[in-house]
Amino acid sequence: AEIVDAHQMLGALASDGGDEDQAARHFRRALELDPDHQASLFGLARAYRRLGRTDEALFGFRRLLDVNPEDRKASLAVAEIHVAAGRLDDALAVLDGIVARPGAPAIFRNLRGEVLVLAGRTEEAIVELEQAIEADDRLALARFDLAVLLEERGELERAAVLYEAAIERAPSHHRALFNLGRLAGRRGDPGRQQELYEASIAA
Repeated sequence: AEIVDAHQMLGALASDGGDEDQAARHFRRALELDPDHQASLFGLARAYRRLGRTDEALFGFRRLLDVNPEDRKASLAVAEIHVAAGRLDDALAVLDGIVARPGAPAIFRNLRGEVLVLAGRTEEAIVELEQAIEADDRLALARFDLAVLLEERGELERAAVLYEAAIERAPSHHRALFNLGRLAGRRGDPGRQQELYEASIAA
C-alpha cells in the first residue's frame, strides 16, 4: 500500500509542477499495483485530459465512477468533456444523475443551467438557475448567468438586481460589472456606466 501511495503522491507532485507525462507514469504504476486506487484513477484521467488525450481521460473518469459512483469531481469532468465535444444530451444525462442525489452542491445545477442554454432550452435553464440560487445563496455565478438570460429577454430591472447581487458576492466579477455598466447606459446613467466600466477593467 505504501508503494501505491508513494507513486500516487509522486504523480500528484509531478502534476503540480506541470509535468503531466511524468505524472501519468506514476499514476499508471500505482494502478498496476492497485487497479481500484481512486486517487490514482482520478490523477491519471486528469493528466490525460490536460495532455489532450480526451478519449483516454473520459475512459479513466468513467472507470473511477465504476469504482465510486458518488465521485462528483469525476462526474463533473465527464460532463465537461461531453460539453466540449458538443454532446449536450450526454452531459445533461450525467448532470441529471448528480442533481438528483440528496445534498448535491448547487454549482451542479448552475452547470446544468448553462448546458440547457447551450441546448437552446432557455426556459428550463432559467428554472434550473433559480433553483441553484435557492439552494445556495452565496452562488454568484448562477446570478450572473440568470441575469444574462433575463437581459436578453428584456427584463432589465430584474437583470440589474441579479448583476448587483453577483457583484456583492464576487466583487471582482468583471463580466457582471461590465454588463451592469451596459445596463446603466441603457437606463440613461452615463456616470454610473463609466464607473462600472472602470471597475470592470480594474477587476
